[in-house]
Amino acid sequence: MKPVWLTLVLSLAWGQLPPAVPPKPVAASTVPQWRVKFFHDKNDSAIDFRELVTPAPGVVYAFGILAEDRARPNGVLVLSRDAGKSWQTVRLPALPDSASFIDTQNGWLSTADTVHRTTDGGLTWRRAAKLKGVRRVKFLNAQRGFAVGYPKAAWSTADGGATWVKIDEAALPTAKPENSTYNTISFADSERGIITGFSRPPRRDDSRAPAWMDPENEKRQVPTLTLVLETSDGGKTWRHQSVSSFGLVAKTIFYTYGLGLMEFSAGSFAYPSEVIHLGTSKSVFAEKDKAIRDLTFDADGRAWIAGIELPGKLNQLPIPAKVVVMQTIDNQHWYPTPVSYRAVANNVRISFAGPKGWLATDQGMILALE
Repeated sequence: MKPVWLTLVLSLAWGQLPPAVPPKPVAASTVPQWRVKFFHDKNDSAIDFRELVTPAPGVVYAFGILAEDRARPNGVLVLSRDAGKSWQTVRLPALPDSASFIDTQNGWLSTADTVHRTTDGGLTWRRAAKLKGVRRVKFLNAQRGFAVGYPKAAWSTADGGATWVKIDEAALPTAKPENSTYNTISFADSERGIITGFSRPPRRDDSRAPAWMDPENEKRQVPTLTLVLETSDGGKTWRHQSVSSFGLVAKTIFYTYGLGLMEFSAGSFAYPSEVIHLGTSKSVFAEKDKAIRDLTFDADGRAWIAGIELPGKLNQLPIPAKVVVMQTIDNQHWYPTPVSYRAVANNVRISFAGPKGWLATDQGMILALE
């Protein structure tokens, strides 16, 4: 039985955004291949890319954690401004959690308990504010931004991140703060936005070995309390709700409609992930052998999903698996696009700027669609 998506009564009518002319699929015979443009292939050194931002065509910022033998991990930004012909590596002030750019020069970075800002395209960063528990940031323009994190916290800023105020509605759902985190922020336009999170009490079997070490001893899937905040006035006011559901909301995206990505615990559900149409609450993609890790829209409104092809029924393995990328124009038929055979990962990020698509993996690889 497929997992059931939480039924959200969203007054924003996410499924009723202005219609657009349906795009044509990217033909595999004309624009097919995700090709490797950068690979950190060094002995005793690895980069785990956690965030991927493409503020303009040909400009790509990949944020990751650099682990070197016998050294403390460092945050790094690997960037290119010439479509991957050349690359530059910048040390970050801390390990990155998320990043948000409004153009090629102005961006914000969230690290543990801190928001940083750049005005030169990521070459230098300065501390903008201390926010205890912050995990993700999202800016709509140079002044207006939002942040979410733990415990059960959300903030807004109206001065570019120098000062922040808590969003009071974030604390209203009936869930213990110590068990609750907000982890996604997404806006359909300058007015309509959604923040999601989850509350999950610790389980008695959390101390057991990972599912891949003991596949016969699978954890029983239990519902999670999903937390939702929505705004229709650019964040001036928010409405809250919560609902019990299976899995965690990993990401929401919008074009002329919205999609959500649900992820499920390793070894405890028939499907490792599911993509949901937010307007209808219907499943549009779920396959047992594909764990989807990220999704996005391109400039023409095609939806793209990226993940890994599972060798078995477990969706979290210590060994990297083949990267898979698929696209759709109708949320019914999904078309795979060829990915370099060298691309293997446990986690992958996907982003588009204009017609140019990019992938970044936790194995130190950046690929471009060309």
